[in-house]
Amino acid sequence: MSFLKKNQLGKFNPDYQKQRKIEREQQEIMEKEQIEKIEVGQRCCIRLSNKPVRTGTVMYKGRLNGKHGYWVGVKYDKPYGRHDGCLDGKRYFETSHKHGSFITPSAIEIGDLSAIDDEL
Repeated sequence: MSFLKKNQLGKFNPDYQKQRKIEREQQEIMEKEQIEKIEVGQRCCIRLSNKPVRTGTVMYKGRLNGKHGYWVGVKYDKPYGRHDGCLDGKRYFETSHKHGSFITPSAIEIGDLSAIDDEL
């Protein structure tokens, strides 16, 4: 690690840090635009890589303490989640154990899910 720091490589490279900051800011702008189209109470479809499509209900949208960007709190229809709407000791929404999860706005699809619901 001291070699990297001494030679300003990797995360210690100022140019790398500037580029990462720009990328994070652009990502945040895109997430904000996406989250503005999502409303609490809407049915949603969650599409995560290497996982089956899952359905649920939007329970929360916004920022999370200690996390970058915007997040969508989802109450899954089945116990696919990791928690019950509480993260790091703070309650964001109420749901049953293992029915809640926080998802990036880009993985959320809002709309008529009747065809997907029928498949599941």
